[in-house]
Amino acid sequence: MGKEHELVMGIPTCQLFDDAGFYFSGFHPPGPLAQHLMQRINKHAGFRYRGHCETDPSWKQIIPYCIISNGEEVFVYQRKVGSEEERLHAKASIGV
Repeated sequence: MGKEHELVMGIPTCQLFDDAGFYFSGFHPPGPLAQHLMQRINKHAGFRYRGHCETDPSWKQIIPYCIISNGEEVFVYQRKVGSEEERLHAKASIGV
């Protein structure tokens, strides 16, 4: 299945940042602002085709990410060569 048929979760950019007073892209740590953003996501998020979301700046894709650690150890894995995401072939990742 190609990305044109894969559904992803997202939210209209204006619904996520409308009254938050700022715009950001990437990771945001836990705290009051993250809780506020999660409330907006819970209220306004929906699903769209991935190919469309990745080219439409009016739609912010929600990408859950988890880092697994045990003390000083961090889980790392190497991505397969041959997966759909060519830019990630054989790259290491600490998040799933």
